[in-house]
Amino acid sequence: MTVAVGLATAFGLTVAADSAAAGTVTHTWRCYPGPSIRTVYVTVTAPATVKRNVAAAVFVKTEDSKPWAGPNPGTPSSSGRLLLGGAGSGTVNFPLSSPTVLEPGDPWIMEGTANVTFTGTGTGTLTLNGHGIPPYFNCGQTDPPVAEAVTVTP
Repeated sequence: MTVAVGLATAFGLTVAADSAAAGTVTHTWRCYPGPSIRTVYVTVTAPATVKRNVAAAVFVKTEDSKPWAGPNPGTPSSSGRLLLGGAGSGTVNFPLSSPTVLEPGDPWIMEGTANVTFTGTGTGTLTLNGHGIPPYFNCGQTDPPVAEAVTVTP
């Protein structure tokens, strides 16, 4: 958390000292072209409290239930879509990438940080709506589960 706060502060973002527990949910993504169906575990970590109209850093991690298939090492990357609900609305696009070079058989993990701003007060929700760069590649789920909630103050 200290590193994340330091990085967020370096980029001029406000991060509350109290961090919400990470919310992890299971998604069933349909990916195109293909189609293929993948089970993905999504973890969203956000500050427990954020201020209205002030950007906050939200960390997102996805882990595919199947390992990186290869056949060669790779560093997958994509564009994630984080939906805001409750005290906010809209979609925040952000880069997702593998934190390391994946060897065949390694866990298929991508992660990234989204900068979100809620425009209302109350409870704000965060939902990963998938990733991809349409029309070339796109993964997602209709009506995905909410992964995390934050309190938005004036």
